[in-house]
Amino acid sequence: MAQGETKDMGARFDVHTGAAWNDGRSIQGTVGATLGYDIATGGNTFVGLEESVDKVLTSQDKARFSTTARLGIKATPHDKVYGLAGYTYGTGPNGAHIGAGIEHSLGQQYFTKVEYRHTFNEDGARDSNAALHASRAVCIMQAARSAVGGDPTGFGFAALDNQTIFLKARRLSLSIGSNSMRRLTLSLAAATAAFLASNSAQAGEIRIEGRAGVSWHGTGSAKGTAGAAIGYDAELGALGTGVVAGVEESVDQAAGNNGTRLATSGRIGVKVPGLGALYGIAGYHYGSGPNATSVGGGYQRALGPVFGKLEYRHYLNEGVARPGDTLTLGFGVKV
Repeated sequence: MAQGETKDMGARFDVHTGAAWNDGRSIQGTVGATLGYDIATGGNTFVGLEESVDKVLTSQDKARFSTTARLGIKATPHDKVYGLAGYTYGTGPNGAHIGAGIEHSLGQQYFTKVEYRHTFNEDGARDSNAALHASRAVCIMQAARSAVGGDPTGFGFAALDNQTIFLKARRLSLSIGSNSMRRLTLSLAAATAAFLASNSAQAGEIRIEGRAGVSWHGTGSAKGTAGAAIGYDAELGALGTGVVAGVEESVDQAAGNNGTRLATSGRIGVKVPGLGALYGIAGYHYGSGPNATSVGGGYQRALGPVFGKLEYRHYLNEGVARPGDTLTLGFGVKV
């Protein structure tokens, strides 16, 4: 790295304040936060993906969420100039947004940015605008390395015994109930865990992640979601080179809902050299709202000391509830 240059790619987090206004109306103060990840694409260019939440301070409405992609250049060793596009959803009208910004590095760990967005609101609502400012936001990977002396996790989790994981999954499959689809899904998760405990599976890894995204039901409006998961993955050499299977327990919360939903899931996929892993996933969800079986797929890739993943699930809700869908972006660590 050249002298005076900063390492500003990778995971990032900021808390920002700013002003928002609808076309032809008064200005209101806002506050929000963003979690994102940037990747250098050659030369001075980069791409990024982020999830953010924002709240108008003088409104009784709840927060709005945004999923955004950005593309830009490093104009100087310390400055990024970028354009962005994405979708805003949650309280109030949903709508696509576009904008631009400037981000300035403040040493190895921090940055500040100024950003403008214009949102094309749906359902006949007036378009809206926002000018955001983030001060002393943090480059997550650099801060993690500095804080824990080279260990980006800092958690110090002890490895779980494979047989213990199998027994927990089997016990869960027996105790949660009598619904046939529920038993089938949880039994698949237990079978996955049993296979991981067998001699056919190589030593695996525990993963811990946080995630955010969007959920929707049929043609209904979209809602933001946030959650976390802990799981265990191992390579299954008996099934072929690069085949990976895993089990996980997760918790998620949708914007505007009073309770959380828990899930037990199993997944299986294949590692593509140099590109990451593609996988299919199935699970059972319970807690707040209707119970549901989910099926879906995802893509996971190592990003230095952390990993990122993009995952889609379709929910077959029980009772009279409509099927639902989610698309989430997550970042995590392996221990």
